[in-house]
Amino acid sequence: MTTIPKPVFVIADVHSGSYTTAMEVTTAGQISASISISSSSSTDVDKTEDGNNDENDEPVLLCGTNDGSLSLWSLRTYRCLHRFSPEELATLLELSQPIQPGDPVRITSLHARAGRLLLQLKSNELFLLDFRSSLRHPDSLLSERPWTTFSTTFAQFFPLFEHCYAFLAEEPLNRSGASKADVIQLVNSKRCLPFCRVKLVSKAEKDEEEKGHGIVMALHLFTKDIASSSGAEDDEPARQALYLLLAYEDGFIELYRATFKEHLQTLFEKASATRQKSLSAQQPVFEAVQTSELQSHAEMVTCIAFHEGTSRGVACSVDNEIAIWEVRTAEDSSWRRRRLGEGEEGAGGDEKKDKKLGLVERRSRRIRLTNAGILCAAIRPDGRIFATGGKDGRLRLFGLRTGKPLAVLAYHANTIEAVRFSGGSLSSSNHNSKGSLLFAASRDKSISVWSLYNDD
Repeated sequence: MTTIPKPVFVIADVHSGSYTTAMEVTTAGQISASISISSSSSTDVDKTEDGNNDENDEPVLLCGTNDGSLSLWSLRTYRCLHRFSPEELATLLELSQPIQPGDPVRITSLHARAGRLLLQLKSNELFLLDFRSSLRHPDSLLSERPWTTFSTTFAQFFPLFEHCYAFLAEEPLNRSGASKADVIQLVNSKRCLPFCRVKLVSKAEKDEEEKGHGIVMALHLFTKDIASSSGAEDDEPARQALYLLLAYEDGFIELYRATFKEHLQTLFEKASATRQKSLSAQQPVFEAVQTSELQSHAEMVTCIAFHEGTSRGVACSVDNEIAIWEVRTAEDSSWRRRRLGEGEEGAGGDEKKDKKLGLVERRSRRIRLTNAGILCAAIRPDGRIFATGGKDGRLRLFGLRTGKPLAVLAYHANTIEAVRFSGGSLSSSNHNSKGSLLFAASRDKSISVWSLYNDD
């Protein structure tokens, strides 16, 4: 008889009538090096050989909810370390309108790094918060300044590297505001400053007969080093390309590329320092040119996930399908692709000289599901499996390379709002995991924790 997998632990926040809509699996040290979040019992705190507490290594789960509350959980004891009520968080965020009973202040995305917490609300406002002192006291979380994304899309912000975040903003091309362009805004969370903008130049912008793809539903950014054209290591400074994946409401995914004469982190430091000296200093603006596009679905893409190590990604849609695709150079001629200005196969004599990345897909890797409504997806850090969740409450696992279904876990009684993998091995008083743990947050007001396929 087949053994039905069970979660390692189930986090149920009995003190709140809300449900989790956004999660971040991190460590105490990433939230703040100075905080103390261990339980009062000394037995709960591991010690290093020299007797020092390893509080900074303690794994924690940060949760944002549909009503605007924020909670922090220890993944060693599965205890709630601190909870900020919607009223406390609204005071910190200095919201323009006070929260009334029943008003949704949904947290759609969050990320904690180096003592800073970035929150995105359903209202498409971004808020930067700073952790201070102990998380057991409300005054430990201080509001730095709000970042409003103006008429941004549903796409969530993206952490590019430490202290650098990117979000999509729409800006008018002229004073009348009749025409708009999509702009990626890069911000420095350490200095609370926007430092650089990347304008997206699409094929539709160059071809008046072709319309755009509508609202951006999700985005992902990654960087690639560019080899010197001369082949000499010291003749030219290191260059870098920024790639942007955007998924749209009409089922298309586009790939954009912006090139920089230096590493983006170097530019980040220089531009931030200039802006710090003079807020009136103009931000540098770069262009990201569309290199390829792929119609992964016939209907709206609800979410995408991308693994940079394997260059593989997944896209989920309301049409019940999951598409697995890759970002490859044009030299991989065995893959079917749709590149701008090329045929379906994309083959050509000059293709071997093109080192730019493009979107490719194998139709044999398309997965069709019975139940509708896939809302979230996540790829395990090792790039071997991915998980999806949706309106039917089922958690599904697949092989990323083959698309092979691995498991369907019918544990939750309501919609799964978010899925996350931990970044590495986690230990707790209840379970020792050799690999990543999987977290699934549901509208049934619980978060299930799973350890699956870690021994393969």
